[in-house]
Amino acid sequence: MKFIFTRKKFPKAPGGDRYEWKAAETEFAVPTTGRYIIEITASAENEKRNGDTDDDDLRVALDGFEFGKYEVHDEKISWKGFGTASSWDGASLKGGTKIIHFFVELNKGKHKLQFYADGIPALKEIKVVQFQKGKTFNLNEVKPKENIDTDKKGIPWFSFVFLGVKPKDFEISTVCESATKEKPDGDNVKVVVNGKILQNKKATTSRKYKNFYFSGDLNKGKKNLKLAIENFVFFEDSVELWYDQKPILKRVEIKLHKNLDGYLDDLGDKRKFYKNTLAVVASLAKRVHMKYTSMFLVHALKDTSKDLLFKKNDPLIQKIKKDKTAYSRILEIIKKELKSGNLKSKIILDSSPAKGDEVIFSDRDLSKSLHGIKNIEYEATKKQEGVFRVKFILHDVYDFDYKSYSDIDFGYGYLTTFLNNLADRGENLGVVNNFNIRIKMETTINLNE
Repeated sequence: MKFIFTRKKFPKAPGGDRYEWKAAETEFAVPTTGRYIIEITASAENEKRNGDTDDDDLRVALDGFEFGKYEVHDEKISWKGFGTASSWDGASLKGGTKIIHFFVELNKGKHKLQFYADGIPALKEIKVVQFQKGKTFNLNEVKPKENIDTDKKGIPWFSFVFLGVKPKDFEISTVCESATKEKPDGDNVKVVVNGKILQNKKATTSRKYKNFYFSGDLNKGKKNLKLAIENFVFFEDSVELWYDQKPILKRVEIKLHKNLDGYLDDLGDKRKFYKNTLAVVASLAKRVHMKYTSMFLVHALKDTSKDLLFKKNDPLIQKIKKDKTAYSRILEIIKKELKSGNLKSKIILDSSPAKGDEVIFSDRDLSKSLHGIKNIEYEATKKQEGVFRVKFILHDVYDFDYKSYSDIDFGYGYLTTFLNNLADRGENLGVVNNFNIRIKMETTINLNE
């Protein structure tokens, strides 16, 4: 690992409800494009220790990408992006310190970390190191920093978050002592993968032990866990460790795939992976109110995907009309034809900006579901001089084209392109089906306006 950057001194958080902590904003630069680990250490109090009615919380964004925003955690603590593997949740931490390692791919140049807080969390340290090719990430012989009276859930301890990169090997080894007369409670470690708790197979019905994969009372000392490649199916993957009592994290060893192709080559059933992963993407889209992005992707993942027809009373029509920029552009294109004397025509559109007749949707849902209007069919009836009643059909093809994201800034552009290319590969494997989308609309156009 090559050291790149560190920061240790941070001002006290100003306090308040859900705010951007401007004074904690941190910029750093990396010398080359490649994989990096951003290690952030922070703590947060719960409401009891605060003597208040609110917990402290902290989350982070990298170059505009907000970590953990869509994670659903089995502990049901996720809230407004807080309480996830990639954030610090005071209700769970109870004043404890949590260290998060973000494994990311960064372009050469400057990058920015932004922090969003609730209450008064404490930032302690930021480190950036370069993950060099062929190397392995290791943690060895680590004990909890604090002596916090834990409950049956435990205390968040470490998180390992992977954004756009995939672990090839991920092994965890712990030492958990069992209970004794002098120590009435044994050591335990909980493992949470992408929000899902890995249960202890020896006690799947025990309220006390079922959520601790490593348990001193059940496992009697040392135990190892090797996570399979199938555990890492999201664009943003996470592994979170919680501790109870005084376990020892004997070893964490992580090796990364060289690239996405290497990761896919190691998968056994690629079709199943693509289908499951894209189904998760569709589910996330629905959760963030991207109705048609979710609907069209789910439709494309069916064994057979019939063409879709939307008639004038469908909510999609109103959504398009509310997208003022795109809808005005559609009407301009039709108006141009009407001025040429064509009362009926099929207008073939070129999606390249150079041609100037593309339709670009500003609505986030429409821009991700309608990939570009391919043609417009219309028929106009003259109502009076210069005024026409126009019935028209927008035609799109649900498909994906591979894009290079080497020149795209990290953040939402990077994420969108990654998922686009995932769907493009799914097309090649026959997992994602193409289909036609036809949208019937009607309006009055006044050429004099």
